[in-house]
Amino acid sequence: MPIYEYRCRQCQDEFEALVRNVRDEEHIECSQCGSTELERVLSLCARGAGHTESVGCQPRSTGFS
Repeated sequence: MPIYEYRCRQCQDEFEALVRNVRDEEHIECSQCGSTELERVLSLCARGAGHTESVGCQPRSTGFS
């Protein structure tokens, strides 16, 4: 189950959403304004657990602690 990043075309908010299947993507709404006018954006980077060397990418803030 992939986690995709989206940008709202209405308010420009960027957020992540878990997509279990293609039909789920039709029902995703902006976490700020509720709009369904979204575009999928490319992730900044992906690193495996335990990766210790710096590769110049910073994690995106998800709002979770």
